[in-house]
Amino acid sequence: MKDLQATTQEFAALLRIEFASEIEQDGHGFKRRVLRFLKAELPPGPGRPRTEAVTHATEMLAQGKTWRQIYAECLPRSIGGHDSRQLTQYRLRCAVRSRRNAHKRRKSLSNFSANKN
Repeated sequence: MKDLQATTQEFAALLRIEFASEIEQDGHGFKRRVLRFLKAELPPGPGRPRTEAVTHATEMLAQGKTWRQIYAECLPRSIGGHDSRQLTQYRLRCAVRSRRNAHKRRKSLSNFSANKN
């Protein structure tokens, strides 16, 4: 198994050779871009892991399914603990709405930063 530090040093040396002119023009900006690209390629992804029920509910909603159909397919038949079925349905709707809003927010922020440059 390769040494992580040695591999990183080789990668940095390659970047310095291949992108010497960009580094000379804006070294700080270049480093930020490299780190952003590297973070995107390595696990874990941003945020908490996605819930399969919310993912499936979002897909079904996009297909035009009713909430009644979504509840039947995405929620367990018996709700355990202190949660009522109505509360569980409410939480699923909130999670779907929250994911949709987060997607819109991330999309608008990326458009804003792309237009800024």
